[in-house]
Amino acid sequence: MRVLSSSQVVARDHTLILGWNESTTRLICQLAFLRRIHKKQNETVRQRLFPWLRIAPPTKVAEATIVVLNNQVFFKSWQRQRV
Repeated sequence: MRVLSSSQVVARDHTLILGWNESTTRLICQLAFLRRIHKKQNETVRQRLFPWLRIAPPTKVAEATIVVLNNQVFFKSWQRQRV
């Protein structure tokens, strides 16, 4: 996961979150939970060997990369709180 970057985002089929506020962390956790449920449904050996048996994601968001764009630099303090 790239935390701090000023480069352009060159990706397709991604979830773009513009800005950061107190509810963004909760949103990212919910998206991660949705992604985990989708992966857990498809982690059997049978589904890995036979791709046509895999369960489709409920939404495109379940498979998409999450990109957060913000114009403020604050990740250093956020990383310190996580440790």
